[in-house]
Amino acid sequence: MSMPGTGQKWRQRLSRSAELDAKYKNPDGDPRGSWFGDNLRANKPYSLGTYSVTGPTGRTFTVPPGRFWRISKEKFEQMDGDGRIWWGARGDAFPTMKRFLSDVGRPVPRTFWPHREVGSNRTSNGEIKRLFAGQSPFATPKPERLIERIIHVGSKAGDIVLDCFAGSGTTAAVAHKMGRRWVTAEVSPSTVEQFTLPRLTKVVAGEDPGGISKSVGWQGGGGFRTVTVGPSMYEDTAVGVLLAEWATNGRFARAVAGQLGFEFQPDAAPLCGVRGRMRLAVIDGTVGPEEVRQIVGALGEKERVTIVAKSVLPQAEMTLSEVSPGSRIRKAPRDLLTSGARRMRRRTEAPPRHTPEEKEGSGT
Repeated sequence: MSMPGTGQKWRQRLSRSAELDAKYKNPDGDPRGSWFGDNLRANKPYSLGTYSVTGPTGRTFTVPPGRFWRISKEKFEQMDGDGRIWWGARGDAFPTMKRFLSDVGRPVPRTFWPHREVGSNRTSNGEIKRLFAGQSPFATPKPERLIERIIHVGSKAGDIVLDCFAGSGTTAAVAHKMGRRWVTAEVSPSTVEQFTLPRLTKVVAGEDPGGISKSVGWQGGGGFRTVTVGPSMYEDTAVGVLLAEWATNGRFARAVAGQLGFEFQPDAAPLCGVRGRMRLAVIDGTVGPEEVRQIVGALGEKERVTIVAKSVLPQAEMTLSEVSPGSRIRKAPRDLLTSGARRMRRRTEAPPRHTPEEKEGSGT
């Protein structure tokens, strides 16, 4: 998950802690409550920040060369008149600005997070050992509190959290407990079977009491689906990226139909799919004017066709526009990837459906 860069705002702020509030005191009994003495000096040049001030005891204060007051003299006097300047218990200390606890909001996340707040490698190793007794499969697992902090500042409930390297499933587990939707992927089938899937199954069943479960009150619920991705139908060869030999003779056509949202029809050659009045034709090799005319000749009344081919000869698209206006040619794999991405974006706009009965999920 990416962190906000320069000029971007944090999506969520942190909750205030007792440790953070402990620096706020009220030594002068101010009725507005506890406050923190904030520095009034700054390093950055400020044209209105080169004045001197006189304290309650008559002592004069200035900032050293190269330093400046953070506020103008007019603003300083206004704050002093309102009791927001602290001159020390005896009235002769260098002035500081009283920043009241009642005026500050929830803190913005910093880029440094100490282990006492988000856990350490020792914390995460303990979590993994409790989940997978007798096994030590990962050298650098992440503590759930760390992932919780990242997900909290970068998302809100209902958002989708993407983790491209599932491993033991920590990110997906924490996202699930925090009420986020999630998608995670893992290249190793054995890792999924031994660690990712069992862990997420325990989370759904409420059988994972470790990590952040107690702090968020997790007792189980929801569900997820699993999808196993097959081998690539394309191979990187010395002459370029080519369709794999095993993917020909109908296998590629079936995959294209699924990618583009067509109902696969294996016995309707030269057509192989249908979606309303749009038909699908997939050619393992090259499409030219002759192939275009043959495919269009197989169309029914008012039907149009999407032709997918490895390569397209000159005049093929022009021929198609003449004999079947509204039909189109797509080159594989380039146009399949862009068309598939658009269809996936439309699918993710639909509201999620998670039920306690689901045992296969949105993720591994």
